[in-house]
Amino acid sequence: MAVIITLILNYRTSSKIQGKWEGSVDTSIKTFENFMDEVRKELETIRDHIVRIFDRLPSKTATNESPIKLNDLGKEISQGLNLSQWADGQKF
Repeated sequence: MAVIITLILNYRTSSKIQGKWEGSVDTSIKTFENFMDEVRKELETIRDHIVRIFDRLPSKTATNESPIKLNDLGKEISQGLNLSQWADGQKF
């Protein structure tokens, strides 16, 4: 009889401990999922800001050809800043 009571008490104790452990894991998973949702939202915000930055950048000044050449905008800027003298190693 004492053995049966001991087994029942041990079972109840272990069930309570297991229940607490499962509850802790469930809570940890929920916390992690909430954290990941926050990170996901922040990354979306950062991505949106980067897209806005690139949208506000001026046009390219070089072509995509090889060798690299200035496009019309690049030529206009080069002439306006008198960069051909700089490229030739002359002082302003």
